[in-house]
Amino acid sequence: MKKLIGLGVAVAVIIALVTTGTMAKFSDTETSEDNQFTAGIIDLEIDCDGDTTFAVTDDPLPKIFNYLPATDIKPGDDGEVTLSLHLKTDSNDADLWIKVLDLENFGGLNPEPEQEEETATSVDDDIASEIEVLLWLETDGNNEYNPGATETILFGTVAAGGDTLDDLWDGGELTVKTGAVACTTYYLGWYWILPSDVGNEHQGDYCTFDVQFGADQITTP
Repeated sequence: MKKLIGLGVAVAVIIALVTTGTMAKFSDTETSEDNQFTAGIIDLEIDCDGDTTFAVTDDPLPKIFNYLPATDIKPGDDGEVTLSLHLKTDSNDADLWIKVLDLENFGGLNPEPEQEEETATSVDDDIASEIEVLLWLETDGNNEYNPGATETILFGTVAAGGDTLDDLWDGGELTVKTGAVACTTYYLGWYWILPSDVGNEHQGDYCTFDVQFGADQITTP
């Protein structure tokens, strides 16, 4: 009986070994190496193609209105600057925008004519609400707005009594160009005027502000 049991065990072991041997499989491996994800870039550059020029730069952008008669301005004075916006080589397509930030008005000097015009209860130092502004998308960079379908007004009106610097700041982000592409120049014209009917209440007043330009990558579904 023990011999039969031992034989049975031996047969079971042999069957197990044979079964284990039949589980082996042919195989092969291949490796795809050096895979990577590379993020795209948005690289916006601003320079000036207007009445005056300054070195091409993008950080920091020069004080663009220092190149215009923006100090000691008088009723009836105006000025214009044409800026060029570029997405550099290899940049992704993007939507371009502009925004006025941190606008502040100051009373500045307070000469006698201003004092006579104002009283302690009616001080008017908001000169930004008087300076009218016109922004448009230029097609030729010639520093003047040419009415027609090819040049689009982005903010303000051509007629007197239009929107002001105060309105531009209050309106927030303003789209300059939708779907801008790399290596293409887009011109932005900016005209301003202090109307001739502004009175003595604004003598010596001034305002300060920042101008921010941006490029947002175009996303596809």
